[in-house]
Amino acid sequence: MRRLTNVDNFLLKNNKLMYIIALSLIIKLNMIVRNITGTRDRSCNCCNTWKGHWEKMHNKNARNCSRKGCSNKADVGAHVVRTIDSTWRIVPLCHKCNRISANEWFELNKGVQTVSADHFSCE
Repeated sequence: MRRLTNVDNFLLKNNKLMYIIALSLIIKLNMIVRNITGTRDRSCNCCNTWKGHWEKMHNKNARNCSRKGCSNKADVGAHVVRTIDSTWRIVPLCHKCNRISANEWFELNKGVQTVSADHFSCE
């Protein structure tokens, strides 16, 4: 759970509905991503694959594609960027969804967690 900021405290005190709407929007924006092009030559220093990196960070197998509405199996750990920030993240995708244009934003399934694409540390 994230720490409350001064803005959070103000909204809680003055308008609980506004706070709930703002928090819902933050959560929703966290689930909207786009692919990053030109990452084919990047590799994780501590895992064999980016999919393996995601699995190691979550201690579970990446079985299904994380894109909302896709039921294919997860083939790769894809480099994506979220709408909420500009950090590079990894998320399991099928080959088809990994080829979606970098100009097209798409939603992840509810509850999908992204992991850092930092290839120097797997901690």
